[in-house]
Amino acid sequence: MPNTFAYVVLFSWPIVVMVLFRKLPIPQALAWSIVGGFLLLPTRAALNLPMVPALDKNTVPVIMAALMCVIYAQSAAVAPGARLGAMARSAPGDSPPQAGSPVAPGFQKRSWGDTLILLLVVVMLVAPFLTFLQNREPVFAGPIVLPGLRLYDALSSSGNTLLTILPFLLARRFLATAVNHRVLLIVITIAAIAYAFLVLWEWRMSPRLNIWVYGFFPHSWVQHIRGGGFRPVVFLEHGLAVGLFLASAVVAACSLWRMRVKDDRLGFLWPWAAAWIAIALLLSRNVGAAMLMVLVAPLALVATRRIGVALAAIVAIIVLLYPMLRSNGWVPIQTIVDVSTWVSEERVGSLVFRMENEELLLDRASEKPIAGWGGYSRGRVHHEETGRDLAITDGLWIIRKSSAGWVGYIAMFGLLTLPIVLLWRVSRKKEIEMSTVGLMLIMAVALLYTIPNAFLGPVYWLMAGALAGHYRLLAAQVVDNPGRSNSTVRLQDSMSLPSSLGQR
Repeated sequence: MPNTFAYVVLFSWPIVVMVLFRKLPIPQALAWSIVGGFLLLPTRAALNLPMVPALDKNTVPVIMAALMCVIYAQSAAVAPGARLGAMARSAPGDSPPQAGSPVAPGFQKRSWGDTLILLLVVVMLVAPFLTFLQNREPVFAGPIVLPGLRLYDALSSSGNTLLTILPFLLARRFLATAVNHRVLLIVITIAAIAYAFLVLWEWRMSPRLNIWVYGFFPHSWVQHIRGGGFRPVVFLEHGLAVGLFLASAVVAACSLWRMRVKDDRLGFLWPWAAAWIAIALLLSRNVGAAMLMVLVAPLALVATRRIGVALAAIVAIIVLLYPMLRSNGWVPIQTIVDVSTWVSEERVGSLVFRMENEELLLDRASEKPIAGWGGYSRGRVHHEETGRDLAITDGLWIIRKSSAGWVGYIAMFGLLTLPIVLLWRVSRKKEIEMSTVGLMLIMAVALLYTIPNAFLGPVYWLMAGALAGHYRLLAAQVVDNPGRSNSTVRLQDSMSLPSSLGQR
């Protein structure tokens, strides 16, 4: 159980958020509020009230950041360049600071792609009610009776869903420009530089920080003993979540290094940051995250923007269609197992075990393909006589497919993948800045990570929302300026778009 200090830290975070919004422009404050809360707040400490989503590390920072965004966006008008400093210096082709409205020119106009994104938001909020309507009967598993869903469950699930996607909506509004994408990359990199010290400490001394600070261990201790050593956890829910964040930060640092912004006082830091965070990741015994880093980080350094955008879009499409590919046997399972044997023989058994469980869960999910089984473990596989749970759910995709069906799956993964695909489509007419490409590559890493794991916190919803907002801006510019060359559009954009949506 969390100690008293864990609750003190959790419910003191709104004060931290208020200070951040008082001292920083909205984009920086929003990024630090979400990223800082994700990395530092305790996982199990929560306040559970009737008919209200739990107030925990994922919801407290988001709710407070949303409130501050509403308050400060009302008075968003500053002198050009005020309080941006080095963190918000623009890359070549990015937009200069501009006073006035926090909404970029043309931001009110809506393309078909942006309409589709908003439709997915609505479907994601409505999906729990469809699941409720199809799952009101109890499920009998031997001596165990799993209750049917109630209207209360649908309302609660919809409320939790709203808080889950709230970072997406905030970023779509306040982190839509390429300059703000760079701000987000910098926040992630600087946070990871500091976090790497804690990671390396736990690598050497064992994952005890969460126990010492908050009085509990967030997961199974056995799962964090690897290769004769330890897999760090720090203050996240699992060591695998640490691996994903570090891999994301390496790609972020490589993207910043690649940009080579003139007069960037932190420019010297990025290659060293990439190396430092990569060392922490390689020592943290996160094989999957390390492999993704090795594959994607070089793309951020050497690949052209068009190639980076295209590869991110290909990954997004594959992940969106993965349940269909998996169900029809189009995923090369044996090839994946063979490659895993070459990388780490001791992990092959775990991989095969996961895939066997996925087969069981897919068969179960096929019984309610449209809206899924809902909660209370109704979608899990139980022994007919004893009621014992026979399958372990690891991947986010199978958890979502089982609990919410195709409707819920397409809504969730559509919001995570569609902005990438839409940006790829619009990139044929508008060149995508390197800061945006960096976010797209990080999202590709995170999406691939959701296939075997279920760790996707508010930081990644923030990135997806930033990409969705950027597509909205670019699509509006393409509609306003049909037939013009890419260079002409970029030249005019550099004179018209504000560097920071909602800066004060």
